[in-house]
Amino acid sequence: MTTWGLMTRGDKEAFLTLYQSHYQSLFCYGFSLSTDRDLTKDCIQELFLEIWKSRPSLNKEVKNVRS
Repeated sequence: MTTWGLMTRGDKEAFLTLYQSHYQSLFCYGFSLSTDRDLTKDCIQELFLEIWKSRPSLNKEVKNVRS
């Protein structure tokens, strides 16, 4: 099973792995839109909070999390 699939089933370690794997690229992208570091970090936190809260309804067959 993929890390994404495990996360959608409530695996906290898989969620942390996704967070750590994608944080830097999300930060670079967000910072290119707004040079406010704190705002960028807050937006990433909100994104991952929403992913965690909505995990039961997310597609469990995602192959490319980044896209």
